[in-house]
Amino acid sequence: MELIRTLTHKMKQSLFLLTLLLLCFQGFGQSSPQTRPQQVKVAGHAHMDPVYRWRWNEIENREVYNTFFNVLNMMDKYPDLKFTQSSLLYYSTIQQRSPEVFERIKQNIASKRWSVVGGQWVETDESMPSGESLIRQFLISKDYYSRNLGIESIPIAWSPDMFTGHTSSIPKIYAGCGIKYYVFSRAAPEGKKIFWWESNDGTRLLGYKIPDHYNPTFGKMPEYIKEWTEISGYDSPMVSVGKGDHGGGPDEGDLQALKDLYENHNMSFEFVNPYQFFDELEGAENKWPVQKEEFGIQPNGQQWLGCYTSHARIKKLNRYYENRLLTAEKFSVIGTLHKGKPFYPREDFAEAWKILLFNQFHDIMAGTYTGLGANDVYRDYERLEQITSEQLNAGLENIGARINIDMQGIPLVVYNPHSWPVTQFVDAEIKFLKRPGEFSIIDPSGSSIPYALLNQSEDGLTSHIQLDARDVPPLGYRVYEVVEGKAGEAVSDLKAAGKMIENNYYVIKWDESGLTSIYSKQLGKEILKDTGNSLQLLEDNGSSWSTKFTGKTFPFETLKSPEIISQTPLNISVKWEDRFQSTKIIRIMTLHANSDQIDFEMEVDWHTHNMLLQVVFPTSIEKGKAFYDQQYGYVERKDADLDFPTQKWIDYSDNKAGVALLNNGKYGFHMNGGRMTMSVVRGARDMDPRMDEGVHSFKYALIAHKGDWRDADIPQKAWQFNQPLLTKQENNHPGEISGWRFTDESFPLEKSFFGIDSDHVIISSVKTVQDAYNPYPLVLRIVETEGRDEDVTVRFPYKIAEVVETNHIEEEIKPRSEVKVEEDQFSFRIGHDQIRTFMVRF
Repeated sequence: MELIRTLTHKMKQSLFLLTLLLLCFQGFGQSSPQTRPQQVKVAGHAHMDPVYRWRWNEIENREVYNTFFNVLNMMDKYPDLKFTQSSLLYYSTIQQRSPEVFERIKQNIASKRWSVVGGQWVETDESMPSGESLIRQFLISKDYYSRNLGIESIPIAWSPDMFTGHTSSIPKIYAGCGIKYYVFSRAAPEGKKIFWWESNDGTRLLGYKIPDHYNPTFGKMPEYIKEWTEISGYDSPMVSVGKGDHGGGPDEGDLQALKDLYENHNMSFEFVNPYQFFDELEGAENKWPVQKEEFGIQPNGQQWLGCYTSHARIKKLNRYYENRLLTAEKFSVIGTLHKGKPFYPREDFAEAWKILLFNQFHDIMAGTYTGLGANDVYRDYERLEQITSEQLNAGLENIGARINIDMQGIPLVVYNPHSWPVTQFVDAEIKFLKRPGEFSIIDPSGSSIPYALLNQSEDGLTSHIQLDARDVPPLGYRVYEVVEGKAGEAVSDLKAAGKMIENNYYVIKWDESGLTSIYSKQLGKEILKDTGNSLQLLEDNGSSWSTKFTGKTFPFETLKSPEIISQTPLNISVKWEDRFQSTKIIRIMTLHANSDQIDFEMEVDWHTHNMLLQVVFPTSIEKGKAFYDQQYGYVERKDADLDFPTQKWIDYSDNKAGVALLNNGKYGFHMNGGRMTMSVVRGARDMDPRMDEGVHSFKYALIAHKGDWRDADIPQKAWQFNQPLLTKQENNHPGEISGWRFTDESFPLEKSFFGIDSDHVIISSVKTVQDAYNPYPLVLRIVETEGRDEDVTVRFPYKIAEVVETNHIEEEIKPRSEVKVEEDQFSFRIGHDQIRTFMVRF
């Protein structure tokens, strides 16, 4: 009767549309058992790239509305049509710009005809954003959809256009954010279409490879559906149908294409929402295979591999603001806890995270967009700089105000953003009221601390120094005093002679090309097989997405012979200057006193096209194992000549020794036979003709060590390299603040607020409960970094009232192991490679 009423109402429509209605409403026909058609489920879908060949203003101002309005009209016209849309950013956009359309969407969500999937702010890249950034995609989105869409959870991850690879950390990160199913369309593991995807800690997602692509090739559908069902062993796949990239969704043409397939290829189609499909999939008796490795990386030679380097400057800024935001958040939380009237600046941090997460969209992070789009990213980062600087400074001020500082000299506070004691050479600025003759720096015990004067203002009132800060308390601080008078003689192990420098760990030699020798005193062996920190320029005729090497390489011209540019008791620095055509490259190596870490800086003024610049360290270690840092994890990979996506470190080790390379903003690395290669910048011109022209600067470091990377605590050192110690000059003042709540609370000259008694388990994030302005309770993310189970204890500055374990989107769960609370600490057993989240009430 419903069909008859519908047809009567639409009597004026053409016979063509009548046929489409019959197909849509009756599941595209019925057949006898002998001629049973291939059943296919259909998810109506509109893939929209917020930035790609266009800028965000094109999608924001036009296509979000046009797509959603047209889809709603199609749904009104065809009652059996169902639609699926990811990216909570789009829902927020339409809510602000067209409340009427937003209300129609909510009605269809309630009736289960419109499915919200993905659970992320945007469809992010999944190989280059940090583990915490991936979690915040879900957390920011849950905050939105739980308040605005009436949805309690989104268990389906939706990554149909993610093309830079599916890293092996994804299951444990996503499962901790409430995800059960992982939908993608690019580069499935060989021989697998539906599979359990498992991380190192044993966490699983059910992976589902969409047949073909999110924009289907209708003419080839019978062929690829047949192949898909034969490989998967499941005879009723789900495809996505609808215009994409620029939006659009399913239209009359798509319905006609499905009708043609029904008539000519004996295929039956039914529109479903993905939740309905996965309910059926869970009820199937199939035993799905298990995938324990990453996949979709280096799928077709050099395809996608340019993405790890394209728009290198923006990638560097992404890393910087990921770390800057986490550091600001930690100290803002601690500072808020100790305000007289606590108030956490939630709106500022919410805005900052949304800016960061938006610019981790897969085409932005991959560098596959236009120069105009890049201009918008830089403007976004200017706002991000403003927010993070303001909030970090405010947090440090709130902490510093509580320190009881009664000294004659100038107080200099060094802050540690990590959950373990950190020893590091840290830069500081000291401002004097009158020009000092000489000055020294003493710690709270009265001991003189070595420092190096880097430079001084002409009037002598501002000095930039480098301080040897040792064992700064975990997630805490130490106050040093700057006093007039001659500094004590620093005992230094540094030596220099000709083209050679050394300390207690290394003897290093160089020539015009780079380092000719790094002899490790600790290992008793040479760690270079050939010239290290050498430059390599490859002809690359690829695109923003792909590399295409021709085999040609190009030499550099030495502009200035390498020379020692600074020498103090704390450090010695050597500088190289080279050029190729209009591109100038400056390399600086710094060896610190009594340090096993060799630091490097590079500045590249890039004006070269169709080239890839790399830095190479050919190590002498043979038959080792190559490990790469991933988001909240790590992965062992085979030797390769092409780049892999990587986070903060790589390491090549045998059973006795190894070499690690740290970085603060690069993502393309590979190792082959101990040869460590880092991609720096490239000049593809297809999307942005002047991509990456201009100045790039970044840092990296080399560490030779005994044993493997675990023995050398490489993950912790890489965290320190990316989130260094901070300094702030303070005033002399009491710790008590009259008239406020904690008037009697005063801090000593050094203090730890949070800590954890482990060398491989870290507190990666400290925050308030999402969307809370009151700092109670706190949320801590705790991560195991080396693949070892351990009983750990987390220490706090106050008595704990309650500890509740949550998932990563802050929903309470039953503890996976016993959590024991004792006064100002709690203990639990963490499993290898786990990420755990705890809510702590005081």
